[in-house]
Amino acid sequence: MTIQSWIRHRGWRTILTTDFCPWANRYCYWLKEPVGWFCLGLLASVLVALYVNPVGWTMAAGLVGVIGIGILWPWIAVRGINCSLAPDVTRVYEGEEFYLRFRVNNFLPLPIWGLEVRGYLDHADQEDGANLSPTSSLASIPPLCSSEFILPLSAPYRGFYPELIPQVSCSFPLGIWTARRPLKKVGSITVWPAVYSILGQCELPGRSQAFIGEGDRDGGHGDPLGCREYRFGDSPRHIHWALSARSDKWITTQRGGPERPRIEVVLELGSPVEISALGKWAVREQIALKVRLAATIFRNLDAARVPVSLIFGPQRLDIMPGAVSRPMVFDRLAAIAPYGDDSVSQAPSIAEHRHRTVGSSHQTPTTRLTISGSRLEPYEIHLSIDRGLTLQRGESKNRRMTIDCRVDLEKKLAQFWKELIYVSRAA
Repeated sequence: MTIQSWIRHRGWRTILTTDFCPWANRYCYWLKEPVGWFCLGLLASVLVALYVNPVGWTMAAGLVGVIGIGILWPWIAVRGINCSLAPDVTRVYEGEEFYLRFRVNNFLPLPIWGLEVRGYLDHADQEDGANLSPTSSLASIPPLCSSEFILPLSAPYRGFYPELIPQVSCSFPLGIWTARRPLKKVGSITVWPAVYSILGQCELPGRSQAFIGEGDRDGGHGDPLGCREYRFGDSPRHIHWALSARSDKWITTQRGGPERPRIEVVLELGSPVEISALGKWAVREQIALKVRLAATIFRNLDAARVPVSLIFGPQRLDIMPGAVSRPMVFDRLAAIAPYGDDSVSQAPSIAEHRHRTVGSSHQTPTTRLTISGSRLEPYEIHLSIDRGLTLQRGESKNRRMTIDCRVDLEKKLAQFWKELIYVSRAA
């Protein structure tokens, strides 16, 4: 491959952001701090004083004073305090704002300026783990007192934070060197994948045909099986007026119908090799979009009381509809590796929730929904119903849709949801 074709294949963005000599980083990282250049100036001043002119000693003395103040005061500031960091909630969705409570005990008789909290939302796969990105900055901390600060944050990606040990840092007053100290008391938070809205997606509880299991189940259609109390969403045609008048509360007839089919949501995480031409960032972005779509479809199917099996990598989760299993599933989706590697199989799995109807003589029908990504465009996601859906004429066809997550996401999801719900109603 020629240089010209390599540039055309990779693009200027990859060239400008690629580290071609990672082996030399540990020898050059000290130059990222301005104190490194001050040390070079000090060395030059000493050489000038020894071999050219004694006035170099004056320059060397001034640089020694600046370096001493710039290093000594930040070092004292971060070691004269005791800090703790804890979020106000335990779980949030991607992009939602949450707050960190930062408590500081200042044991010094002087105020501290320029204190920073670093690395709470940093990822463990970053190249330079020693230089964490700033999470929040504080103007000043009064002397000899305990203070509490509320720091607003929002996580752009799902996961369990912090992945690295957060640090408290200070570079006041000259900013030529940053003193860092790891925080010992840090609270964790789980960031769930974002869920998109699908207008008119969920059914009312009283109209659910079934909840979980195999064979015929209680529902809102079929032959009358008995009576029960009214549920929100029940059809007025099913109200038993005589019993309602006798018991002074709404009573409806309980009917039986065929079990809803189980829908298998297959999340194809893929391999980084498949879209390696787009770079590491594209791999992370596409997998994040696929996980968000899987979380969206699961939550709405779960709200509609449709039995769901979630499959990703070697993991298969048979999920019972209801609010109890929903947090566990979202925790499991948050644990999916950001680059689709094999570490997903190492995370603890959720126990499969199975329920078998007594006296059932047939298996619950299954429909498979596959979520896959494009190898050329990270924002294009493919949704397909692989087992086909039953039409009124008795035909069976597969449905496939491509969603551009930058343009028509909610519109396409609403259109795809209508077909998916039609499949769930087919017995």
